[in-house]
Amino acid sequence: MIFYDKVNLIVSPVHLVSLLRVCGFEVLKEFFDMSALSLTYLENHAGIRTTNSGTDNEAHNFITFGSPSQLLQNILPETLLELIGKEGKARRVSEALKRHIATLRHPESINDRSLKASELLPPA
Repeated sequence: MIFYDKVNLIVSPVHLVSLLRVCGFEVLKEFFDMSALSLTYLENHAGIRTTNSGTDNEAHNFITFGSPSQLLQNILPETLLELIGKEGKARRVSEALKRHIATLRHPESINDRSLKASELLPPA
């Protein structure tokens, strides 16, 4: 990051936890304070759903999915508690870091748009 003016990372729950474990919350906070780093946290995922698998009617559609446990407000303090070991300090550090982390969600409309697009495709 030394060679860049500012680094913008888009992270999933797994990446955020890994970043906190490898770099430590102190280093992340220092980068945030220097405006050298910004994080965007993806609170849900996009994937492919297969229906009627193994039949002539097999279909594949985009879906979005997530879990309340993977919302930033839940995963950040939980991970920091694991790393710090003190609930009060983990909560304070979590609040300080959250101010620097933007959240993003894949829109639910991906599901509807993919279904409409699949209706336009010719049968296989």
